[in-house]
Amino acid sequence: MRRFGAPQSYPGSPSLIASLLRPQDALICSELHPDDAAALARLFRSNRQVSVHHLDGYRAVKAFLPPRLIGRGLVLIDPPFEKTNEFDRLRAAIFMARRRFPASVVAAWYPIKHRAPVREFQDMLIETGLKKLLTCEFLLNPPTDPTRLNGCGLLVANPHYRFDENARHILEALAPYLQQEVPPEISVRWLVEA
Repeated sequence: MRRFGAPQSYPGSPSLIASLLRPQDALICSELHPDDAAALARLFRSNRQVSVHHLDGYRAVKAFLPPRLIGRGLVLIDPPFEKTNEFDRLRAAIFMARRRFPASVVAAWYPIKHRAPVREFQDMLIETGLKKLLTCEFLLNPPTDPTRLNGCGLLVANPHYRFDENARHILEALAPYLQQEVPPEISVRWLVEA
């Protein structure tokens, strides 16, 4: 993180991912907001492994999957949660990504304000019939106030072997740094294992 200028500045997920690309890898970034798309394009203008598209991320799942290259890949979905139907759109995108690109790992971030919408989202995902669905959640506050961001989660579809163990270790390592009055609640659990 210091290589990116931390703690004064924090790199976003595109910069972090781009820094880990191998010579044979490619990164396709999709951003809906024009100013952010332009900033991403400027950031990666000299990186031939990265392409930036001013496009809704949900449409990008359909437009860019399956990729031209054969092999495994990561589909990272980091929605803005600006619309009331965001969990429905996220569920549909996860399902589409796994169907169009079976060798993919799909990771999707979601906010946790109140537990009910998260449970409904997870139940709808289970109903799709997808296998290997893992949730990793980090709560700083009890999820009882729907007007406040109380924590966040990452849904991982088709994770690598032992990802669940590694995720738990990472969340446990973060806990002391992010702790407020009470210790954070950490959860790593399978919605569907096989």
